Amino acid sequence: MVSRVSLAKEPSDPAGIETRAARAAELRDLAVTLAERDMEAYRAVLATARTRGEHGHAAALSEALSAAADPPAAILEAAAEVTRLAAGAFAAARGAVRGEAVTAAILAEACVRACLRIIALNLGRRADDPRLQRARELAAAAAEDLASMER
Repeated sequence: MVSRVSLAKEPSDPAGIETRAARAAELRDLAVTLAERDMEAYRAVLATARTRGEHGHAAALSEALSAAADPPAAILEAAAEVTRLAAGAFAAARGAVRGEAVTAAILAEACVRACLRIIALNLGRRADDPRLQRARELAAAAAEDLASMER
């Protein structure tokens, strides 16, 4: 929305605004797909949890939880990018529409933080897992992008 309004108001960089708007639309569509993948992955965790008492249950549950960390990691990546796009839109926008960019950044950064928690929970004792390290790096970048809008 911010990009579309900015385009209507004599933009200084119409190509950049169009690119940002197109990418935001792609990320919106991706979010729906990733949410569905997340539900499927967690269904697998629940199915595995019901096999408690069977031989190899602990290893199977650990693997199902590890696999269930992938969709939130992808959601986190997309949300971090939305936070970055919103910060860019905020910097380029003028007037009241900047509030829309701030709102988008706040919501996206909150999604990043929530996904980081889910990833950490799913990975449990796998503190050295590179997915967790990447998620922490992206969370820090998203927090910085959000903070940049307050300066």
